[in-house]
Amino acid sequence: MTATLTKKTPSSTLLKRVNADTLASWANRPIDSTIICVLSHFLIAQPSQNTRRAYGRDIHEFLNFCLNTENEIKRIEEISERLILLWRDSLNKKHSKFDESSRRVTSSSVARKLCSLASMIEFSLQRKLITLNPFEHISRPRVRRQSHASILSSDEIQSILNSSKSKLLQLRSAQDSHNSKLMRQLMKAELEWCILVLLFTVGMRVSELCALKLKDISREGDLIRLHLMAKGGQQHNPLIHPDTAHVLLQFISRAHPMPQLTDPLFPAVRKCQENRPHQSIHRSHVFRIVQNAARAAGISRPFSPHGCRATLATQLHLSQVPVVEIQALLNHSQVTTTQLYLHRVHELREAAALQLPWSVPPISRPLNPKAE
Repeated sequence: MTATLTKKTPSSTLLKRVNADTLASWANRPIDSTIICVLSHFLIAQPSQNTRRAYGRDIHEFLNFCLNTENEIKRIEEISERLILLWRDSLNKKHSKFDESSRRVTSSSVARKLCSLASMIEFSLQRKLITLNPFEHISRPRVRRQSHASILSSDEIQSILNSSKSKLLQLRSAQDSHNSKLMRQLMKAELEWCILVLLFTVGMRVSELCALKLKDISREGDLIRLHLMAKGGQQHNPLIHPDTAHVLLQFISRAHPMPQLTDPLFPAVRKCQENRPHQSIHRSHVFRIVQNAARAAGISRPFSPHGCRATLATQLHLSQVPVVEIQALLNHSQVTTTQLYLHRVHELREAAALQLPWSVPPISRPLNPKAE
């Protein structure tokens, strides 16, 4: 691999270079202490592509920080306690509200970025590429383990789904096969409606949704089962609600008139030529779909696909569904992970207590106290 760091090399570009050369090819090469070699072997050792991307982004951010501060890192042993402290202080400054930068880094993100770098350092220690751990005396932010995802009430969920469905029905009623622009809008609305229903009723991760192919949908009598590739390369096979299944099958019949089992369920582009394969929808597109749907429903606070997952867990818990069953649906390895989504259930209960189903007429008081 010939990828090297330069001052003009952004972290995302270098990460693409590392991936483009096929990380697996490094498995047959002896590891040495050059930073590119260590990083490549470290990423190979990770269990999933998403983990590799996350670690890669954080570590490249650190390497670019060193590069931009005239401290270019060429070998793993050049990563010192001083450089890590400088990076941590830079991240903490971005976290501060007094920073003039428009970018903000939460304390949990600071902790995650430091953890990514510390994992590569530990990887190097185990392989005896370095003898001292520069993280040994460095403290990291203490982050309370809880989900910060925005959670919607049942009324807000219904508002989002009603808004999306209403737009879809309007386009269906105006359907015109000779109007290509209208047909594109209709297919976009069909895709958005199906994605929102799946996110709110199945609670899948964005990566799982984007990776779905037609072959990952199977029938079991009158029920539909999804075969998801979950975190860590594990299979998760949830049954879905009959109403969700109806929406899904409708979408397939409209979006895949000539289905191939290897086609992605949610394609990014339609097949323009016979030999051009479909591409799966990108996770950024799913984020935009959810954010736009929330805004269209009058929800101004930030909301993301992960919020759909947290909302489903919370609403099921409010409906007295046992936590262990919610854990199985969300495919969490530990029940404590599921409980992170439920930390604000009491807030929704308190909000519900403030919404009486009847109105209380105000008591009129006399203008003159003496009249009492």
